[in-house]
Order: sequence, then structure tokens, then C-alpha cells
Amino acid sequence: MSAGRRGSMADNPRGNEMLGWLRNRHASASYLLLLVVCVGGILLSVLLGRLDSERQASDARARATGELARISAMLEGQVRSTFGTAEGISHILSIDGDISDAHFYGMARMAIASASHIRSIALVPDDVIQRIYPRANNEKALGTNLKTIPEQYAAIQRARNSRRALLAGPLKLIQGGVGLIYRQPIFTHPLRGAPRYWGTMSIVTDLENLIRASGISNDASLRLLLRGKDGLGGAGEVIWGDTAILTEHPVSLTVTVPGGVWQLSAIPRNGWPSQAPAESPLFLISIANTALVLFFIAQLMRRNTLIRQRNLRLSQEIAEREEAESSLAQSEVRFRTLFEHSPDATWVIDGSGRFIESNDAALALFGFSDHAQFRGMTPIQLSPERQADGSSSPEKVREILDITLRAGLHRFEWLHRRNDGHCFPAEVTLCVIPLSDGPMIYAVARDISERKATEEALGLQQALLQTVVDHAPSLIYVFDKDGNLQWSNRCFETVIGSALDSLRGMPRERFQPADLARQQRANDLAVLASGQAMRFEEQLDDHGHQRTYLTTKCPLPGADGQPQAILAISTDITEIKQTTEQLRLAGVVIANTADAVMITDAQSIILSVNRAFTDITGYSAEEAIGQTPRLLRSDHQPPDFYRAMWETLRNTGGWRGEIWNRRKNGALYPEWLTINAVNDDAGHHVNYVAVFSDISAIKHSQAELERLAHYDPLTDLPNRTLFNHQLQHDLDRALRYERQLAVLILDLDGFKTVNDSLGHPVGDCLLQQAAERFKRCLRVEDTVSRLGGDEFAVILGDLGQDTDAVAVVKKILQTLQEPFDLDGHAA
Repeated sequence: MSAGRRGSMADNPRGNEMLGWLRNRHASASYLLLLVVCVGGILLSVLLGRLDSERQASDARARATGELARISAMLEGQVRSTFGTAEGISHILSIDGDISDAHFYGMARMAIASASHIRSIALVPDDVIQRIYPRANNEKALGTNLKTIPEQYAAIQRARNSRRALLAGPLKLIQGGVGLIYRQPIFTHPLRGAPRYWGTMSIVTDLENLIRASGISNDASLRLLLRGKDGLGGAGEVIWGDTAILTEHPVSLTVTVPGGVWQLSAIPRNGWPSQAPAESPLFLISIANTALVLFFIAQLMRRNTLIRQRNLRLSQEIAEREEAESSLAQSEVRFRTLFEHSPDATWVIDGSGRFIESNDAALALFGFSDHAQFRGMTPIQLSPERQADGSSSPEKVREILDITLRAGLHRFEWLHRRNDGHCFPAEVTLCVIPLSDGPMIYAVARDISERKATEEALGLQQALLQTVVDHAPSLIYVFDKDGNLQWSNRCFETVIGSALDSLRGMPRERFQPADLARQQRANDLAVLASGQAMRFEEQLDDHGHQRTYLTTKCPLPGADGQPQAILAISTDITEIKQTTEQLRLAGVVIANTADAVMITDAQSIILSVNRAFTDITGYSAEEAIGQTPRLLRSDHQPPDFYRAMWETLRNTGGWRGEIWNRRKNGALYPEWLTINAVNDDAGHHVNYVAVFSDISAIKHSQAELERLAHYDPLTDLPNRTLFNHQLQHDLDRALRYERQLAVLILDLDGFKTVNDSLGHPVGDCLLQQAAERFKRCLRVEDTVSRLGGDEFAVILGDLGQDTDAVAVVKKILQTLQEPFDLDGHAA
């Protein structure tokens, strides 16, 4: 009977067809796997070879750039030190307007001694070379008017207009040869008026000696080119070096020189490294590994084929043997007991895909009251038209049944529909059970609605947390205890410039400068050693710019309780530090300015004053703080003055003008005061800043200038201007009140003889004594003026009659008849 069954199975065409289909499908999948691995390995090898070649080229350019930066710094420092040696000469000329020959030659000698490549230092007042050191071999340059040399005069005009030093050249020199010319424009600062252009100071240096002194000509690793004539950088002509490197993609850096920049370019002496991808060791290793993997896969495919063939034969034999088992009935009883009492919904599907058995849990799950209603239904009838992923339920049912029949066991999630039409998610397990009349499928389903809701809530929380972390303004990241990056938020990715997937597992040295990475690694080790959270101020490279971050780091324990990683939260404080530094500098400026500074709140309570406030007012900071500006009020101005001042301040936010205040010692003084309001974000005044200076000296100077404009400095009598003004005033008054007025014009007989024979000092003495005699002869309301030389004029106002003027004239003539004592000489 067993042999008959075996023969019937072997002759079954449908079984043979299924076995052949399974063998062909496995063979196609195996060959496809071999092809994918082979193509992927080759592509990976080529990619690794290219990356290795690009890395070598990048490393070479980085080394060349680093060496070029060192050379550039040496050259820039040499230029700065060379032309800074004679800055003292220009400072003396700017302040004094001149310098003695001895002083100039001494300072020039010292400058050339400290920089031997300086050929000469010249002073060029009004653009004409007047003095030069050394004079030897430079005599023919003396007296040269540079305005006649267009190339050099254009550079002088640029320096004069920009008021900055310029470095011109290389160019041919008047003294012979080729060199660089440093021109420092000099402006003197008179007591009155704008600064005046004095001329220039020129320093001529030998180009080759300057290059040699900077050390760049001795570099053995690079071929160099310097260009940027007249400070034009890359746009300028070649200054020194090998022009051929411009065609070999050199690295370039700028060298700052007075009035412009030079461009320094370089390539390695032996050229840039060039390696084909196929020559890379990584390419060869990857190809070898690919071949080895293909060999192992082929062996595994062969072995799996043999195992599958053996398993198929064994499965046939087991199926035939199980059909013949006489104990099948007892097994079915045990199965029925387990089936009925299972807490999960359970049912059996026959070969046609219909339900033939179900337990009570299945009826309760799907909302049926009778097993007869459930029996004969199919999975499609208990499913919505489409599943949660949008796929068609009928098509997916057939796909799942095929998978289950092939694999024997299949677990998946499914969207079921109850008898009332309500859908719910379920976890379904299908298992193939071979029976005497053909294979059956044993199905177990569990309602996972609550689990799905929990997973969805957890997913929302995780998404929310991830969104918060990714949009946090701080950098959040985790490094393991070996210093490799494990996780980061988007802010960290933005600063580093790479995605987390490409950075995970890398040490800091791969994406941060080495010195910054070492410092951050040292901080990590300190946190691991302490086992506690610590705070550090660290530097991070943000697309080539170093920024400062305040970082809090704490250890993350592993399963054994020991720290396995470090969580770090870094906040960018670059702007805060810059603002703090600016506030510190502003405080230093306020504390050391010569003008007094007073800061009040909105109620005019003094909050802060500087040292100049104490110097001007006499009140110390302790005495002033907490008071109001009324502390300085002098009552020199009326109340309306202050009301107008505050009205302007409230309307415009600022006021400036002259005001009289009182010092601590009670003395009044004039000051020039500027008040500005400080507003908050809402536009309300929250503070007032007052800056004032003592203008007593200016007032005194103005009064003195006023006196000098209207009085003769020798006799202290009114001059012609004041005489004309007073005469007009007295004429108007005489006409208004119908009074008489007399004007006398006097000169001194013999004054010229005295002045010529005894000298001008004696003549001045005679004029002063005559002026004193005139004043004694006149009333208070009369005016005597010196019109010039020995000519005087007298205004006699408010005369009652003509004879009053005659009496005054006689009195004046009589007093002039008395002898004059002129330093031992009588006149």
C-alpha cells in the first residue's frame, strides 16, 4: 500500500511541475545574486580607487597650502618689519613739520642697519627729493621733482589721496637698478585749519635682497611665483618666481603689503601626484575580496542546491509516511482540544482557501454567533478591499497563501473586517499542516489594535522628540568612549557640513582640525574619568570658520552601569563673546575718554559716570551715582531753557548745546553738552547718555579773540573798526537826542624822527605814553582810538556847546607839551 502511494505521488504531474518550478526559481535567484555581487564589487573597487587617488591629491594640496601659508607669513612679516623701521621719521614730521639733518640721518642709519636690503630713505617735501640717506650713489636723485615722472607721481597721488602708505614696484630706480618703493604720505596738523600735505617719505628696497631675507627663495619643497605689482594681487604683473606654475593649477594665498596685496602661488617641486584608480592598493584589495566572496557564494549555492534536493525528497517521504500513520486519529483529537481552548482566534483553511473549522475565539473576534455562518467563508470575505499599505486584499491573499505553502510557516500583519463592517489590525500566523486528504493551513489571529495604538503613540512621541532635537538651536551629539561619532542632530550636521550617515563611526579628526579634535577628545576623557556632567568652552570648525561653543557633556552608562559614551550639547556663544568683548572695549573707551560721560535711567537717576566726569565736576562716582543731574545745576539758565531742552529730548531723542553748570567747589563753568536717549524694543526711553566737555578755555580764547579784533594791541585803545562802530553809535544818539558831537584827528609831530633815530621799541613806548595822556584828558563817555601809526582819533559826545570841544583840545595839546621819558631819552 505504501509503495502504491509512492508511485502515485511520483506520477502526479502537478507535483512534478511544482518541484521543477521551485528548482528553476532558486537557480535564477542564485545566478542573479552572483551577478549583483560581481557588478557591485567591481563598482566598489573602482570607487575606492578613485577616492584613494583623490585623497592623495587632496593631501598634497593641503600640505602645499600649509607650507605656502608659512612662507606667506614669513614674507608678510619681512615686508612689515622692513618698512616699519622708519615710521619714527614720519611721526616726527607729522607732529613737528620738520626734522633736523642729524636726526634724520641718525634714524635712517639705524633703520638701514636693521634691514640691510633697504637701499635708501628719502624725504620728499612737496614731491621733490630734498634729503636722502645714504647720499653715496644717490646724489643724482637729489632735487628730482617726481611730478615729472608719471609712473612714480601716480603712486604718490594715490598715497596722498588715500592717506595711507603704498608699496609700488618693482620698477626702475633713478639711482639705477630695480626695486620696491614704499611711500608714506605725511600730513602736518596746524593748530587751526585742516591737516596740510607736507610730502612723502620714500624707502627704496632691493627686491632680490628682500626676497632672500624673507627666506622664501630657499624653500626646497615648492616652486613659487609672486605677482601683484603695485599691490594689485592676482591681477598684477609678476614680481618674482617661475611663471610656468600658473598652468599647473597652483595653490595661492594673498600677502598683505602697504596699500594692497601680493599673490603667492606654489606647486610641489616634483609636481602634483597622479595615480590611476586601478593602481590604488584599495582597488586591488577590493577586487581580490570580490573574487573571494564570489567563490564562497558559488560554493554555498552548490551546497544549498544539494540540500534543497535532499529536503524535497525527504518531504515526499515524510508526507507519504504521515498518510500511512495509524495514530492520525489520536493526534487529531489532541489537536481539536488545543484548537477549541486556544485564547486566540484560530481556524483551518482547506486547499481551496475556505474556512472549514474555527474556534469560539474566532467567532467572537469577527462578530459571528454560529460556526455555520463562519464555515465556508474565505479570507477575502473578512478583509476590506484594500490593505493599510494600499495593496489589493484579494491579490495579497493569494500571494500570502503561496508563500505559506512554500515556506510552511508565515507570520504577518493583516487588516481584517468584522461582521459589522468594522476593520481592525491583526497579527496572523499561518502554518501548513499536511493531512491525509491534502495540506491544510492552520491560522491563528490576534487583535493588535491596542498594540498598534500604543506603537503609534510611541512613534508620535519619538517623532516629536526627534523633531525637537533636530530643530534645537544647539548641537546635540554622542561619541562613544573610543572617540567615534554615534549620533547627532541636524544642527550638528549643518555645522560639520555632512550627513550623520556619512559621519557615523568616524573619529573627530576626520571632520575637524586636529588641534580642535584633540582638545574635545581630552574633554571627553575628563568626563569619562569623573563620571559626572561637566561644562567646557570649545572651538568647532564651521565651514572654515572657528566658532566658540559652550558645551555640556555627561557620561551615558551602558548595560553594566559603566560609562560607554558621552552626550554633548553645544550652544554657539561666538556672538555673545564678541558682544562681551565689544562691551568691555566700550567700557574702556568711556572710562578713558577726555569727555565726561554720565548715564541715567528714565527717571534721570545717575547710574554711571566716568573718570573725566570727576575731573571736570569735582564729584566722585560714589557722590554722583544715585543723584540726579540737578547736582550740577547752576541756575545760570532760566527754567524755560530746561523745559525746552527736555521737550526736544522727548520729541527727537537727542539734544546738544552750550550750558552753564556748577562744580563741586561752587565755581561756574560752561560746557558743551550732548544728550541722547536709549530706547527699548518698544521704543520707550529707558536711559539717557550725556557727554559733555569743559569749554572754559574755548570761551576765554573767544573773548581774547574778540578783544584783539577791536583793540589796538600796543596801546590797548579801540582800533579803527571799533572807532567806526562807536562813531556810528554816537552819531545816531546825537541825532536822536539833538546833542552836539565832535571828532578830533591827531598825529604826533616828530614821531617819525624818534622812530627812525631811536628805534621802533622807543617809538612804541612814545605811542603808549601818548595814549595814556589822551585817556586822562577825556571823560568816561568819550572815545579815543588809534587809527594806525601815530594817528589817533577822539569822539567827544554829548557836548553842550562848541567851546566844550575847544577846551578838550587845549587840554590835550597842553599835556602833549610835557616831556616824554622814553627809556632814558627825553622827547
